[in-house]
Amino acid sequence: MSERRALGLFVRLLGYYAVLAAAAWLVARWFPRGGPLFADRSPGSAAVAMLGALALVAPVATLYMRTKPKLRYDPSLVQTVIVLPIVIAGVVIGCAFALIALIALAMFILCFTPAPIRPMELIGR
Repeated sequence: MSERRALGLFVRLLGYYAVLAAAAWLVARWFPRGGPLFADRSPGSAAVAMLGALALVAPVATLYMRTKPKLRYDPSLVQTVIVLPIVIAGVVIGCAFALIALIALAMFILCFTPAPIRPMELIGR
């Protein structure tokens, strides 16, 4: 690959991330809370996280496809690079839901215990 082509790809990549950052900043300024659909720990916030992961990783996959020679090009690597961040973003939101459920369960148990209980005793039950 020539230096001129590499510089052009780098400038495009830098421009894409600059536009993406500006768009994210504008959306955050216009919609500071996002409404009830996009509140923390909601399906809307999970969708936003997954779409954000896709927006961040798409140029990386494109750059790989444009720079790799055809003999060494691996389409499964491109699919993995695209899908893995999206799945991780969904799993992290899912883990947050699970943690909230565990905390709610612990608080529920604490409400119905007659004597004060230490948090480590909940694990032994």
